[in-house]
Amino acid sequence: GLWEYLRGGEHILFFVRRSAAPDGAAGTFVNRDHFANYLVLFFPVLLSWAILGFTKPGAIKKPHQPSSGQGVLLSILLTGLVVAAAASHSRMAIASGILSALIMGACSVSLKFPKKMLLFLPILFVLAAAFVYFLDPGFSSFQTRLTSLLSAKDTKRFRVWRDSFAIVRDFPWFGTGLETFQLIFEKYSSVPITKRFTHAHSDWMELLVETGVIGFLLVAAAAVWFFLYYTSRLRKLEPPMQMLSVGILVSLIAFTVHSLAEFNFHIPANACSFTILAGMGIRVLKLKGREN
Repeated sequence: GLWEYLRGGEHILFFVRRSAAPDGAAGTFVNRDHFANYLVLFFPVLLSWAILGFTKPGAIKKPHQPSSGQGVLLSILLTGLVVAAAASHSRMAIASGILSALIMGACSVSLKFPKKMLLFLPILFVLAAAFVYFLDPGFSSFQTRLTSLLSAKDTKRFRVWRDSFAIVRDFPWFGTGLETFQLIFEKYSSVPITKRFTHAHSDWMELLVETGVIGFLLVAAAAVWFFLYYTSRLRKLEPPMQMLSVGILVSLIAFTVHSLAEFNFHIPANACSFTILAGMGIRVLKLKGREN
């Protein structure tokens, strides 16, 4: 994806014509935001996994500790991942990536993770910033998009959310039904008729529209319960496995934060990856129980 982007190719790995976001890396995705979300989803867990590769031998019970060679390969992969996410110019993905890095840094201090993590994070972001500033041919376009967001001129997405609230007012408790947003939104849309929105560009907003306040609160309660259960079990793990569990949890948090302004749960590759990571997290927590 980066190669095609830098050489100005019209196809991404000769798979699909890039019909959207021609000024940003999109990988094998048509949409750069979904591509960036996929990358940011794996950033924290790969970071913690890479650090585990440099942990002292014997600190983790075999066969759970990766080798130092795997740590080096993961470090190279992480560098490419962060640079690609920056080259996507996805504003929300960059914001959620920075948030996940801050959470990982805070956890590394409070839980006494290896200091390598604190050193690795700034190096990754300096490399990404240097690429965007010096080598990215779409940097000026990214500046324009960022300025429009900071000045609250990103009216298209904001208008969709405002119109979605009008739907919620008319269908407050049970919503309009799952997968009905693209059908009902046309009746409320203030966006020009040439623009057709199949999603609300916010998974949380779309959930509120389609399932109402009751459905929204049920999903929110399930998310809070999962977070509380996960963190309570996480504290009982040994430090190395604790670090991997934190990486998985932060990955899930970054995904849900990005979904505030994107419909990532409606992208099969992203939604399936999110589910697999959540399952991996539960597996790590239960693994400790078996060892005891």
